[in-house]
Amino acid sequence: MTEIEKLKSEISTLQERLLELERKELENSKSPAERAFHAIYNYYPSREIGQVGSFWGGFKQGYDAGVKEQKAQPTKSVNSNSSESPYLFYDIVYSVLGDNFGDCHTYIKDVTNLVVEAVEEWLIKPQNASGSQNGYVESAVEGWNDAIKEIKSRLR
Repeated sequence: MTEIEKLKSEISTLQERLLELERKELENSKSPAERAFHAIYNYYPSREIGQVGSFWGGFKQGYDAGVKEQKAQPTKSVNSNSSESPYLFYDIVYSVLGDNFGDCHTYIKDVTNLVVEAVEEWLIKPQNASGSQNGYVESAVEGWNDAIKEIKSRLR
């Protein structure tokens, strides 16, 4: 590799780092409502004065109302040690996405459903030990199938 190629490579790496740092700085300067807007529409709303009565204004009002509504509802702890049935995987994913991407409920529900569906497809299908002449194998397969069934029952 020539010195010019090395230098071009270093410049390219530095440009990528610069873009990443600028993106992080931009995200950190935005309000939770603006980040929610970006999560749905893939761009940040304009802060120009002429945009006051626009689409962003309605979005922001709806976002603020949702935040007030959510604060009024009692919350559950994912790590609760109560005697209630354990949280479903769906609830945990929904909670994590809500904490990280704001209150975009429709978007978060859609993404959560996609994640749960992907896990359902990924899980190994129940096995069949019929015809096996080994009691241990049949017992192990039965236990395996019970474990898979329990995991699937806690997804949704």
